[in-house]
Amino acid sequence: MSFDARAVCATVTFLDSGGRPDPGAAREHAARLAAGGIDGLLALGTTGEYPSFSLAERARWIGAAVEAAGRLPVIAGCGGTALPDVVDLVRRAADAGARAVLVPPPFYYPAPPEEGLVRFFLPVLDASPVPVALYHIPAMTRVPITPGLVLRLAGHPRLMGAKDSSGDPASVAALAAVAPGFRVWAGSDRLASRARALGAWGTMSAAGNAFPGEVAGAGRGEPEAQRVLDAALAALDEVRPSSKVAAWKWLASVTTLPGASTGVRPPLSPVTEAETAALRAALEARGVELAG
Repeated sequence: MSFDARAVCATVTFLDSGGRPDPGAAREHAARLAAGGIDGLLALGTTGEYPSFSLAERARWIGAAVEAAGRLPVIAGCGGTALPDVVDLVRRAADAGARAVLVPPPFYYPAPPEEGLVRFFLPVLDASPVPVALYHIPAMTRVPITPGLVLRLAGHPRLMGAKDSSGDPASVAALAAVAPGFRVWAGSDRLASRARALGAWGTMSAAGNAFPGEVAGAGRGEPEAQRVLDAALAALDEVRPSSKVAAWKWLASVTTLPGASTGVRPPLSPVTEAETAALRAALEARGVELAG
């Protein structure tokens, strides 16, 4: 089994009126993302609010997300701080049909030694029936995935690659060059059009929820597609400089899935009417028109 998608959308998790993940919305959203050029989905990544769901909920939702994805392959986020929980979730994700799993480092203890991270990741790799990608997102975990750590793990047959959400081109290039066959997906939409030149296999994109065609186009090096992504990111930075998950969910509700619920789980909060108006104005000022 492999995960070969290059234009991957880190999907939002649409919720129903009871605050539960909504399979119907996920199914329709996936179909529209595929029509826009997305060729793979990340379920329960950072944009999918994975820390806000229990392990049991996440295991159930991965199966529902795989079913909703249709023909699109799914890589499942399996983050956690307790090794037994992560191993259990990785196995459940594979049983549910995920093609691969994305595993961040445990993030409670600051600056764990490299040896400790090796002792965490090796059992995950040993237990996983599917390929494993490491998740480098130091702004959230404060625990980096370093080239040195990758080299310690590189001989393992289940190690597929990494998602690099640092936003640092040098970091993407360094991880991409660590070992032959080690695939890196750039997690920053600002690097979408540069990812391949940096040595990355592709992108895993939050912006794909609202701008799937632009994400796919930027991955092919289209300047206009990258311009739209840059404009959207600048608008979000202006109006919602932190906690962008709710903003991406709202943007998806007016682009790829009109009328979808924009609810989020605590500790996040939905965008307000004032913020939606400000986002529309900020996007329009940058030449990005939204419907409705």
